[in-house]
Amino acid sequence: HSPFFCNDGTRTSIHDFSVTLSVVVWTLVKQVIFDHVETESLSVPDEFEPTFACCDSSCRTFFPDDCEDQAEAAGTRSWLVDFGDLNGKTWVIFAAAGPAILAFLLCYLDNGITWHLIQHKSHNLKHGEAYNYDLC
Repeated sequence: HSPFFCNDGTRTSIHDFSVTLSVVVWTLVKQVIFDHVETESLSVPDEFEPTFACCDSSCRTFFPDDCEDQAEAAGTRSWLVDFGDLNGKTWVIFAAAGPAILAFLLCYLDNGITWHLIQHKSHNLKHGEAYNYDLC
C-alpha cells in the first residue's frame, strides 16, 4: 500500500469504477475535442418491442424477406414463445432435454465432488472471513 497516489479508499473507488469512468471520459473527449470526426453509433429503435417483423398474423414468415410484395409488416412476434405451436417440431423439446439433464448433472456432481475433495480433514484448511460468499 503506497501513499503515492491518494489513499486506499480513493484507489479502491477508481479501481471499482475504472471501466465506467473510461467510457464517460473518452465519450466526452470525442464530443468536445473531436466533434467533427464521424463515428458509428448503435442504431436503436424508437420503441421497445421484438424486432422480428411478421408478414401475417401467424408470424411464421419474416418481413420483408419472405413477403417482398407487401408494403409493411403485419406486426411483430410476441415476447413469449408458444410451446404449443412448434410447427410440428415437438421432438426439439425432447432432443434438448437430454443434453440439458447431462449438463445439470455435470455441474451438480462437479460442485459436490470438488467440495468434498477440498474439505477433506487431511488438508487442515483454515477458512477466512469470505469463505462462503461464493456459495450464495
